[in-house]
Amino acid sequence: LFTSIAQPDYHFLLSWTSGQATMHEGKNLKFWGFSDGFIAPTLPGPVIYITEGDSVDLEMRNQSMGAPHTIHLHGLDVNQENDGVPQTSFSVFHQKHNTYKFKAPHAGTYLYHCHVASIVHVQMGMYGLIIVKGKGSENNAWTNGPHFDNENAWLMSEVDSKWHDNPPVHSVDTIVMSTFKIPEYKPDYFLVNGFYEGQLDSLKLNIKKGETFYLRLANIGYLKNSIVFPSKLNAKIICSDGRPLPQEIKSDSIDILPGERYGILFQPTEDFNNQIKINYKDMFNDSLINSQKISCEVSGTFGIKDNKDLNYSIYPNPTQNEINVDFKNTLDKTRSIKDIYGRALITKNNVTTKQVLDVSKFSKGTYILEIRCDDSYIKEKI
Repeated sequence: LFTSIAQPDYHFLLSWTSGQATMHEGKNLKFWGFSDGFIAPTLPGPVIYITEGDSVDLEMRNQSMGAPHTIHLHGLDVNQENDGVPQTSFSVFHQKHNTYKFKAPHAGTYLYHCHVASIVHVQMGMYGLIIVKGKGSENNAWTNGPHFDNENAWLMSEVDSKWHDNPPVHSVDTIVMSTFKIPEYKPDYFLVNGFYEGQLDSLKLNIKKGETFYLRLANIGYLKNSIVFPSKLNAKIICSDGRPLPQEIKSDSIDILPGERYGILFQPTEDFNNQIKINYKDMFNDSLINSQKISCEVSGTFGIKDNKDLNYSIYPNPTQNEINVDFKNTLDKTRSIKDIYGRALITKNNVTTKQVLDVSKFSKGTYILEIRCDDSYIKEKI
């Protein structure tokens, strides 16, 4: 089946290039990654937001050191010609570009990654998230599905730094099959959205009591992720791999195997401060290899002691070019805009009153505006 798409609703450009990511102890990790256009790559790659039914052109430009690459649309149910599997689709060679064309069939959480010598290229960092929103409302898990007030996404992976220091070599002129020797895999970094250990503080979940919070979970690593939620979050598993479950599952834990994605709803009814635990386990014997923890706080006011006294306005929202943050008082505040991975894209310190934040170069998507003032904390979705 081939779907002809004459005029796309969205055109995205992903460039392949090499970069460096700073780990928690200061080590600069070399990686291969995707960037949004011609800027430095990120680990993971940028989130691609689309809406169910959208026609999409996903252009890839290969700035590599000679190797071909693809963009495999993992789980998205597109035709084979545009699926990014080299045997049935096409590869993009060094200093070349080509475009994958597809129509987003189902709302949900998906992955994209390179499928050339994928055991190496994925480990080296060539992956990211695709989030397909439901029609009619960006705050529904799928079209006419459960409503949520706020959301976040965690993409879990691991890194064996020895592979990154000396990447396994494979033939660059063999697309269909590459035969090469790979070293033993012994990961020493265990990542969520590219963060590890103390860096995970930026992923803290601040949930307002009584709201419905949606957490998208995905595993692009080679280990099993066993995740344990605090019971007071009242977690419900509502979808798997881009499909609604026939019946929601109430559970305080979930196992996510490589390549899987799940959607979890939280509906806390009381204040608490706790942690979500992520256990990285061996796929064969279920032995525990590493554990990471991400803080989670539920309160009635997002930690704001006296919201009325802060007297602020944020506009326009939604926006295409700029966000105005206007405070009527003169207290010093820190303002930042983060993507759904928790990465700060803009940070402004010691701002007293009104400020204009330029977001014109951001890709379409959901972002979080955070404002901190002493012990007070404001979070707004834009």
